[in-house]
Amino acid sequence: MKKLTELKTVTDKNESGDTWVLFKHSYQCGISANALEELEKAEESGKCPEIILIDVIASRPVSLAIAEQFKITHQSPQVIFFHMGKPVWHASHYKITAETVLNASEKMS
Repeated sequence: MKKLTELKTVTDKNESGDTWVLFKHSYQCGISANALEELEKAEESGKCPEIILIDVIASRPVSLAIAEQFKITHQSPQVIFFHMGKPVWHASHYKITAETVLNASEKMS
């Protein structure tokens, strides 16, 4: 899982047209730790697009800029799927499970 620290990475990924996943994560939150484990399970299946993690504490301005740019209320933890440069699915907190992420991935294929 790659880490994101600047908004340009989001712009570059979206310009590529790839399907990818942004994970807004807080290392200080137990719910976020559980979501990270679920995402790692999804990633290990080999059926999930690339996941890029943003630390919402260390990179708060970038995290908030993403929320504003894509009109998705900032939450943490939060998963946002991007396809063809646009957010197409998102979930937060306990709705982030390996199953929900893999189901969303299947719909993008």
